[in-house]
Amino acid sequence: MVTGAAVVGIGIRGIRPRARFAVDPRHPLALLLLVTLAAVLIAGLATALRPASPPPPPAAGIALPVSSGISGLADPALYRAIDEAFAKGMFAVTGAAGGGSLTARNPYHGFDLNFDSSGPRITSRGEAAAPWSLRLALRGFGYEGAVQPVQDASPVASVNRVEYRRGLLTEWYVNGRMGLEQGF
Repeated sequence: MVTGAAVVGIGIRGIRPRARFAVDPRHPLALLLLVTLAAVLIAGLATALRPASPPPPPAAGIALPVSSGISGLADPALYRAIDEAFAKGMFAVTGAAGGGSLTARNPYHGFDLNFDSSGPRITSRGEAAAPWSLRLALRGFGYEGAVQPVQDASPVASVNRVEYRRGLLTEWYVNGRMGLEQGF
């Protein structure tokens, strides 16, 4: 029988611990065992109580094909700024200013865009099994029985956004990771 032993048990209040063991306080490793056990408990408690780190910046759909180094930036705002600049360059609209035709690509979805005065045309890109093309044209706005014709307009581009300014109505398109977004 061990004399002068300390009984150590770990449990939750109201629940009896299953395992109990005796430690002879005179044993050279007893103090080391108790200090180690206390350190582990304190470290676990500190980890559990520490506030969660902020989540990484949203990838907005599909992850960018960049090296892992950029995702390790310490400042999330800087990461988002670089990500937005990269995306705007990838989906940028280019072409002649002043009423000409504008073009853009969407590499994420495999289509090309052409904007002219008759509206946007979306065509498949690459070697698609079944090539396709879609033309969008706004003819009027309003409600049933009171549809107003729209004014003619030439496309105006700003980075990855194209607008058709039709008097009181502005028709717009944004080329991005999620595809081609349309709004009025």
